[in-house]
Amino acid sequence: MIDLGTLGGSSGFVFAMNDAGDVAGNSYLLGDEVRHAVLWRRGKIIDLGTIGDDPCSDAHGMNIRAQIVGSSDDCVEQELHGFLWQPGGSMIDLNAFVPPDSDLTITDGHTINDRGEITASGMLPNGDFHAILLVPCGTNPSDSDGCRDTTAPVAMHNNNRVSRPGQHKSTTNPSMRRPFGNSMVRGNPLVKALPGLTR
Repeated sequence: MIDLGTLGGSSGFVFAMNDAGDVAGNSYLLGDEVRHAVLWRRGKIIDLGTIGDDPCSDAHGMNIRAQIVGSSDDCVEQELHGFLWQPGGSMIDLNAFVPPDSDLTITDGHTINDRGEITASGMLPNGDFHAILLVPCGTNPSDSDGCRDTTAPVAMHNNNRVSRPGQHKSTTNPSMRRPFGNSMVRGNPLVKALPGLTR
């Protein structure tokens, strides 16, 4: 048995483990009022931080490359922003990949597979939730249809302060065609437009 330790608080929780032995979850900080998503790797604990001014975060899923998804939240009940974290980088708000003409706000990243595909959930202004799939775009120009260049402005309704890594595709169609390459693996995430997700 191995005690993974905490960020100074009295407790930590594990939610994911990959085949490399990396473990992801959350840990309370000193005082036990705030918790952050963490990665336990090679005997060390890494604080993944939060999105913007959100006080808390939780890691929910991780792949073999230790790419981690989860939610950044208000420490009580409200998930505010889904996130992606990659080794050597900072936490990325998944809303950076939502087209500006969509009313959707991605509130949670659930899982990420070894191809870099992310399942997430998002909320519309009327309170309805939708399942979301974010799929890495390929380098082939024919795969670029619907890719969201995250250097473009983020929709104001998402109210995000984000790290912008590249491009991404997202869809709400679970039967979409095969993944668009593996550019997220190279640190260049990409998302496809979210059709029909406006009021």
